Amino acid sequence: MIKIDKSKNLPPILVSEEKNWTKELLDEINKCGSFNKLPDSIKTIVSNRYKHYEIKDLLIPKPDTKCAFCESIPNESGYIEIEHFFPKAIYPDKTYVWENLLPSCKRCNLKKLSLDTVKYPIVKPDIDNPEDYFSYDNIKIVVKKNTVDSKVANRTIDRLDLNQFRLIKPRSEYLVSLVDYESKLEKTLKELSLSKAKSKKERLINNILESLDILDDLKNKNRKFSGFCQNYINNSKIINKARNITKLALK
Repeated sequence: MIKIDKSKNLPPILVSEEKNWTKELLDEINKCGSFNKLPDSIKTIVSNRYKHYEIKDLLIPKPDTKCAFCESIPNESGYIEIEHFFPKAIYPDKTYVWENLLPSCKRCNLKKLSLDTVKYPIVKPDIDNPEDYFSYDNIKIVVKKNTVDSKVANRTIDRLDLNQFRLIKPRSEYLVSLVDYESKLEKTLKELSLSKAKSKKERLINNILESLDILDDLKNKNRKFSGFCQNYINNSKIINKARNITKLALK
């Protein structure tokens, strides 16, 4: 999991309609007794409203937008849908609140279901920084030592099942690639330390810089499993050594 950059600007349709839509919904709930007792026709209207293209286009701007929770992409975990962090069945007044909407894969949405995230909070990746809660033990996401809240961290991992096979398998594939890059960097660094010729040193420095660019791209927040890649890269002694050497060489 990684902190996501969500637009602070509200979709125009919510600017103009949020209050009206919320009032209409609460009026219907008062008539029926609860959100779950609403007739299907009303639930369809509610769904169509929060899935309005202006909301969807801002929240899910690309076909390969990843899940805010597990970082998978649509073809791996089902289509990305609009998720209510605070469940609309429990907090209907937040149904159309922009801050309550997140992109989530079908799998995570089903895992989370109607968890009351006020009473039982989990990490909200557009507000909380997951780096404050989680680390990785090999390919497993774990509670970070000295985490800001171990209960929230554990609940998030357990409720969303963040170490299920569909997630640890791609992490393992990334791990193989990262270890391979690390190994090649280590060899290049050793070759650089033994080189005398200026031209050869420059070539090796350029090779290292290209490798670092590729690694940094894996940390891009929009890429799948960038949280895992970022954790590994930032904690790699070899990769950090390569960064320091190239910085000195470029001075």
